[in-house]
Amino acid sequence: ALLLPTMMAAASTGAAAGPPAGGEFGTAKPRLNTFTTPLWTEPIGNNVEYSSPTFATIDGVRAIVAASLAGEVYVVNALTGKELPGWPQPVDIVGKQATAVDSSPVVAYLDGPSKPPSIVVGAGSKAVANQNGGLIAFYASGKVRFVFHTISLHQGGVISNYDDDVFASPAVGDIQGNGEQDIVFGAFDHRIYAV
Repeated sequence: ALLLPTMMAAASTGAAAGPPAGGEFGTAKPRLNTFTTPLWTEPIGNNVEYSSPTFATIDGVRAIVAASLAGEVYVVNALTGKELPGWPQPVDIVGKQATAVDSSPVVAYLDGPSKPPSIVVGAGSKAVANQNGGLIAFYASGKVRFVFHTISLHQGGVISNYDDDVFASPAVGDIQGNGEQDIVFGAFDHRIYAV
């Protein structure tokens, strides 16, 4: 589950900052708990192994974007934990089943800063066998923008029947200097892609 804690203001306790009283080294005192109970919790699939949440503003809402080994991408309001319209969405690379995710989602303004952002996710995980890897991009509404396939790599004398996983989190920037955003990522097929 994704947890968002609230911060407890140390100043409200009336304790002054600085070294403790009671001699040169002071008297040992327990630390104040700086976190109270979470504002909200949201289950993110059945497991999250390596993927980290991403924070962004989507349609004027401060949002958290997260993905899981269950092969779903979640976009939730950072203050309430409620899913934004159109979410969650499956990471469906081949049109058959959701693909597990180890990479962290990226929120990118592929159409320029004045347009809604896109959410880009590297798909695939070595923790879940027999799934195709690749890259999937969503519009902010949750609709699939495009899917990109990696290749199958001949590993250990065995030819894989599946496109290799994208473990690396995608990076977005203008690598051609033409004013358009490009997506760069590495995959287990030993290649670095720029699309």
